[in-house]
Amino acid sequence: MVYLIIILAMAMVVGPILLMRPSPKERRIAQFRSLAMEAGVKVEPISLASNEYYQRVSERNLHIADYQWVRYRRISKEGEAGSAIRGQWTQRKDRQGQLLWEPDPVTLKEPETIKPYIDQWRKTQDVRFLALEFGPRTVSVVWTEEGGVEDVQKLISMLEALGES
Repeated sequence: MVYLIIILAMAMVVGPILLMRPSPKERRIAQFRSLAMEAGVKVEPISLASNEYYQRVSERNLHIADYQWVRYRRISKEGEAGSAIRGQWTQRKDRQGQLLWEPDPVTLKEPETIKPYIDQWRKTQDVRFLALEFGPRTVSVVWTEEGGVEDVQKLISMLEALGES
């Protein structure tokens, strides 16, 4: 009986300490975000409930609510010209379950600089990516942070290339 009490007491001391340690997934995400921030990319979690645009997108595409979305945003440095592209492309599912990328505004034509990325996501039906956004000085991609370090490095180089286009 004494041994049982000792074991329970040790579990009560050691248990909370082990729970405070980050999980492998949390360590991986921290590594991704650290790589992005070192490259000058701003990392912003997206809440589907508070972001008006993505709330509307999630209402039309129920699969979007199954993921946690994060925006990786590259902002042009002072004196550096931003991308000439304005608008965004967002992923959605059609009635057959195929992932499509539609522009916002709808009349927006797909520039040659983004075509390889969008085409690759169309071809692979990659659900990890939700949007590609272009502002006056920013280029962003909204994704789930699933994958490996090489995916983050590809993403960072893609943002740099598109930011200079």
